[in-house]
Parts: sequence; structure tokens; C-alpha cells
Amino acid sequence: ELRKDLTIPYVSAPLTAQAAYANFLTASGVPRAALDVVSAKEAAQDADAFDARARALAATDQWEEMLTLAESGGNVPEALRELTRAEAAARLGRTGVVEKSVPQAVRAAAREGSLRLALDRADTMGEGAQADATLVELCGDAGQADYLFAVARERFGRRGQFASLQSAYDKARQASPGGAAVEDYRRYTGLLAGQPVDPAETAAALAANPVDLDHRMTHAFALLQAGRPEEAWSVFDDFTVFYDELRPGHQAVMSSIVAAKGDPDLAVRAARTIDINRLTPGEYLLIGRLRTDAQ
Repeated sequence: ELRKDLTIPYVSAPLTAQAAYANFLTASGVPRAALDVVSAKEAAQDADAFDARARALAATDQWEEMLTLAESGGNVPEALRELTRAEAAARLGRTGVVEKSVPQAVRAAAREGSLRLALDRADTMGEGAQADATLVELCGDAGQADYLFAVARERFGRRGQFASLQSAYDKARQASPGGAAVEDYRRYTGLLAGQPVDPAETAAALAANPVDLDHRMTHAFALLQAGRPEEAWSVFDDFTVFYDELRPGHQAVMSSIVAAKGDPDLAVRAARTIDINRLTPGEYLLIGRLRTDAQ
């Protein structure tokens, strides 16, 4: 009934609206109808339309047609085209194409500002390892090293991929030694190693990057190590964080702050939820005793 009422107005709508309608049809179980809404010619003119047609082709197992769509070029971002090519090629067993397209897609996404989306899609395709290797390599690009390292730190730190994180840091430190993300990681790892870090230094870094969670957490950590747990806790007064969404290392820092400021029961409960397999030895030391208390 909806198709009958909506098809006529949508076929003459702007491409973005047509793409939304095509996605609705695909999600509703009628992807072949979606292919009638967005043609291959239209898909070459708009990223949303391209993606909508690709989704419909995938839903109907038309992998050769999807590969042809990806290779048709047009006014579509390179990262989206390469990821679509990789997905179709993977389904067709063309591993050589996949091995070429995934790294190209990650490099293009870094230029186009869609890196996190590209990494997520590579993961969905089962090509996360290739994407990771390319991300590490890109951290050596002086023009983007600091931004790319920040992405790598979040990705690898959340997953416990510490060898990849170290490789990314080594490359970024050489390419952008004074970068904000690079310097913050230097301070953070120094604190984990028991080295003194002046809270005034971390406060200045946070003032320059007030919305960055890494800088905020490092400043709180520095205050904690300086014996000022109440001030460490107050770092988050005007900044909302959701504990369950923090990566494990940050959860460890937060748990240790909660314990030090005088709420050990809450700290024990929080520490119990941490995936310790995704902590560095230094991060585990922050909550090791809390975990023991939990038992």
C-alpha cells in the first residue's frame, strides 16, 4: 500500500529523497523495487543514491552488478566506491581486488573525513586487519599524523590491540612529535609508568582541547597521581561521560579515581565490569586491588 502511494511522488524527488525511499524499500524486504527507484545512472551522480542502490544490489545477491556499479566512477567519494568494490569482490571470491580496495578506501576516507565509517565497514566485511595495517601506516603521514593517531588510539585501545597502538604511536611521534594527541599519549603512558607529570601541564593541554576525552582523562589521572582525587573527579563536573561507553583503560582510570575519593564500594563494582584482557599492565595495576576486593 505504501509503495503504491509513495512511488509516484518519490520518483520525481531529489536524489537524496529517492535514496531514502529506496533504503526504506530495501529495509522493508522489497529491494528489487528499490532498484527501480534509483537507477545506475542516478547512483553515479550522488553518494546517497549510490549507497542505496548498492544496498539493494547486495540484498538481492547481485554482486557482479554491484562490482560494476563501484567501478563506474561518477560523482561518488572514492572511499565509498572502494568499500563497495571490496564488498562485492569478497562475495565473488576475488581476494586480490579486496586486498587492493580496502587500503585504498581507508586512505581515501582519511582524506575525505569519513575514516571511522570506513573502518567500521571494513570490520563488517571481515577486513579489519587490513584496515588496521593501513591506519598504522597512515599515522606516519606528517600532514595528518596527529588526527590519525587519535583515531588509532581509540580503536586499538578499545580493542586491546596494544602492539598496533605502539606502532601507530611510534610513527606518529616521528611524523608529528609535538602533536596534541601524540603528546597526550606520552603523558598518559608516563603516568601509567609512575613518572611524575605536572597537572599544570595537563591542565594547559586540556584548556587547548576542552572537548577531547583523552586530554580530560589524562588531566584527571595526573591530579589523581598527585594525590588530589577530589580535583580529579571535578574534572568531569561539566563534561558528561558514560562509564559503560569508555574504553577499558579509561574505565580503569575512572574506577581508581572513584576509589581514591572515598567511594570504594562503587569503585569495586565498576572495576568488576572491566574487560581486563583489554588493559595494559599499567592500567591493570590501577584496578588490580579493586578486582581482588570484588572477589
